[in-house]
Amino acid sequence: MRVESGPNAGQTFAIDGPGATVGRQEGNTIVLDDPRLSRRHLRLDLRDGTLVATDLGSANGTLLNGVDLGDSRPLHPGDRLQLGDTTLRVEGVPPPTAPPAPPPAPETPRPRERARRSTRLPRRRRRPPRPA
Repeated sequence: MRVESGPNAGQTFAIDGPGATVGRQEGNTIVLDDPRLSRRHLRLDLRDGTLVATDLGSANGTLLNGVDLGDSRPLHPGDRLQLGDTTLRVEGVPPPTAPPAPPPAPETPRPRERARRSTRLPRRRRRPPRPA
């Protein structure tokens, strides 16, 4: 995200992780020195690999490519956001963060093997009587 015009012109901001907030108050991810911005003006979220802009009920509103942003809209490289006297240009969309790897499957216990030898003594066969 590059600031094209306004008090912070020339600055570049990276949108990392889940997203960022933009406004004039400290505590936002992106703090701009524009007095026409609300304290918390705009939120930028990364959803399924798409950067989405959401106006946070700002007093002066937000324009996307010259049209009122409304609630939320996806952003594309080259799009321009107008916030107060500041214009931000989307330079690229950050790559989606890889989902965490699933935990390894628990090992299934092996069934007990049968003893090959019985602990019982073998039964003795009765022998036929011997001829006399």
